[in-house]
Amino acid sequence: MGAAVDESLFTLGLMIGISVSDLTVGTTIATLAWRSEIPTPLFEGDTVHCSTEVLGKRESNSRPGAGIVQFHHRALQPGWQTGRRVSPPGVHAHATEVADRRRAEAARCAVDPKQGSEPSVAV
Repeated sequence: MGAAVDESLFTLGLMIGISVSDLTVGTTIATLAWRSEIPTPLFEGDTVHCSTEVLGKRESNSRPGAGIVQFHHRALQPGWQTGRRVSPPGVHAHATEVADRRRAEAARCAVDPKQGSEPSVAV
């Protein structure tokens, strides 16, 4: 009998939820677009490393005080662990991507004290 496969929506929620307190809490107006891929399943007990990269940001042309931010979220499984098989200690291979999500959101702008009263997209 095999190990239980985690729900892929849980993987996406975990991956994005980890970054919220650092990047977007209190600034998100709306999610504008997203693309998600889950190339490899996760199993109960697997270790996951998540990262988020800000791909770009700009002020909105149509909404004063708001901007558009583009994110790239990734969830990786360490190279020493693939599914339920675990390599011997000290053996490292390349990490396996288990989830990938690119998204754009509308965000509130923050006033940058270095630029005076000019707003900048908060990130």
